[in-house]
Amino acid sequence: MKRINRKEPSKFSMIFTALSGVSLGVLGGAYLMLMLPAKTVARTPGEDILSKPGNYNTFYVSGQTGSAETVSMKTALARIERRSPGPVSFSEEEVNFFLERLFDESKSKEEDGSEGEQEKGAISFGRINVNLSGDQMFMSIKAKWGTLDVLAQSKVSFENTEQGPVFKVHSLRLNSLPVPMLGGLVSSKIVSKIEAIEFSEENLTRWKNIKEIELESDKLITIVGLRRG
Repeated sequence: MKRINRKEPSKFSMIFTALSGVSLGVLGGAYLMLMLPAKTVARTPGEDILSKPGNYNTFYVSGQTGSAETVSMKTALARIERRSPGPVSFSEEEVNFFLERLFDESKSKEEDGSEGEQEKGAISFGRINVNLSGDQMFMSIKAKWGTLDVLAQSKVSFENTEQGPVFKVHSLRLNSLPVPMLGGLVSSKIVSKIEAIEFSEENLTRWKNIKEIELESDKLITIVGLRRG
């Protein structure tokens, strides 16, 4: 009787099998994290809770929004329009109120120029919400893709250059799923979306009159003046 030699698996097939298992595990974990919604809390938990092994939850702190334009906000915007030199500060409530008004203006323009219903499978976005914590700024936006509700949260800042402040995105989470920044690709996409908004001449003038932006003591502080570039 002829003896049958058992064929050893090749190194390539062993490596491929191992990588396939790892890839499926990563994809499965990513799907579970994406489906795990962020927990809404009044304030961000301490580092001891966030770094606890096995804790995969993402926490969401909603920034407060003012119900009306305050006197201090009107004065601050007027100073920027006149290009009155010096710092002009805005609270979290004032920043979110301004963004809501800007969102409503942009949405009304889109609806006036759109035809027909929204495409099937398209992603619809809610309002941008900003949370100011000390010298840090967190931006979030709720989105709906089919039946899936997603909360996108980013840690953002402004880099002051000779041409004026530049918006920067440092981290991004979709629900509880951390998303790699891919060499600034995500940041550039978000910036391009912001640049695509049709700002009024009034708001464009305000932006050009801002020389620098700083974050300090739960305030967004704009430095008014001429830009070098």
